[in-house]
Amino acid sequence: YCDWKHAPRDLARHESSESHIRCLSMYISRKAKTTSICKDFEKQNESDRKYWCKVLSRVLSVIKFLSSRGLAFRVNNELVGSPENGNFLGILELMAEYDTFLAEHIQKRVNKGRGHVSYFSSTVCEEFIDILAKKVLNFIISEIKQAKYYSVSVDSTPDITNVDQLTIVIRYVLPDGPVERFVQFVPIRGHTGSQLAQNLLDFIEDKGITVITEHNHLAEYIPCVALSLNLQPLSNTRWSARHDAINALRKGYQAILQVLQAISDDEDEQLQTKQTAKGFILSMEKLETVRLEEQSRSEGTSLDSSSRFKVESYLLIIDQILLSMKTRIAAYDRLQRFSFVARFKTMTNSEIQESAKTLLHHYSNDLEESLPEEMIHFSALLKQHNFNRECSIEIQNLMSAFPNVSVVLRIYLCLMISNCSGERSFSVLKRVKNHLRSSMSQQRLNSLALLCIENEILTNVDTRDVIKSFA
Repeated sequence: YCDWKHAPRDLARHESSESHIRCLSMYISRKAKTTSICKDFEKQNESDRKYWCKVLSRVLSVIKFLSSRGLAFRVNNELVGSPENGNFLGILELMAEYDTFLAEHIQKRVNKGRGHVSYFSSTVCEEFIDILAKKVLNFIISEIKQAKYYSVSVDSTPDITNVDQLTIVIRYVLPDGPVERFVQFVPIRGHTGSQLAQNLLDFIEDKGITVITEHNHLAEYIPCVALSLNLQPLSNTRWSARHDAINALRKGYQAILQVLQAISDDEDEQLQTKQTAKGFILSMEKLETVRLEEQSRSEGTSLDSSSRFKVESYLLIIDQILLSMKTRIAAYDRLQRFSFVARFKTMTNSEIQESAKTLLHHYSNDLEESLPEEMIHFSALLKQHNFNRECSIEIQNLMSAFPNVSVVLRIYLCLMISNCSGERSFSVLKRVKNHLRSSMSQQRLNSLALLCIENEILTNVDTRDVIKSFA
């Protein structure tokens, strides 16, 4: 064809011609009967996708099982079939004995060398651990943001490599009740209040949680109830009860000097701490101090057994009880403003109103002026209906009618009373990072510890969502 000047006219004639219509009909008919190459590729891709999803779902189940129990995954030997290939591959082999699909996959693709993908490698395993940990942590953070009010508990302990690990536990209130969630271990170098606070604030800001800072004067400090039961330091005035402390100083004189010298030479310590240590060294190295240390306690006051028991045991115990009680009363004095919450049924309206006004004064940004009236009406409702712990859902429905009471109860329930959750996280730390896994990275430690401690959340993580994130 060369008459391009009249091409539009000729094309219009051709489109309406019998031959063109016949050929177009034949093309449509053939296309309907046969599949194109693209459809073949799509079908093959869909088949491969389903195949690998079945493989990865089994791999993911094993990872969930091991991580939720704090067990080791791999060893240096990563050959399937070897009795020394670790828990991860060993459990997959055990599953293959009862799973025909997994057995065929292992036979076709495992231990075949490069170019044969099996998704049993350590790289895939570590990536799944990281994805699962992020899913669990994001779930916890979303709950915290939804709860609005929360409290934080921190404590530290050295791991197997003598790195101080700061555990962070957050307590908040869900519709079903208060929960305490472990979120992370943070390696720390200093133990001062400002350093611990900075580590905590860095984590909170990094995760996008509403920050509790020094600017919020409503942030309360609560010491651990369990640790408050520990014996307090000896009396500053009853020196007859100081024999054990003086005896420890005499026996460990040289060791104490070495520790003080190490502190004074440590570049990471604060200047004030180093100067204090140097002052103690100078005092202990003076001639009269050393001579005093070398003298024996040959001469002493002669006491009969009854007087010795009174001085060394009875008075000491009484002194410890008094000091402990005073310390605990002072530490929890600020919590007295919430004490009326547990005594609704036994308080008069005037007492409730006075307590509510005190609480309103401290939390004026969170509570409204109608709090005293709401408290009185809520107390009357509790007296008429004998609610118990099993009625939490019914009480939750009532909270829409008592919004300020709901805020008070949530603040009250989110107060961190003890550090038991933090202590339990240390047990997981010792189990996850032991002498066989002492070279574990900090990120992997946090991932495995989170999956082990918060295994309830891990169980509910959607497998398909994890595989989609992996892909």
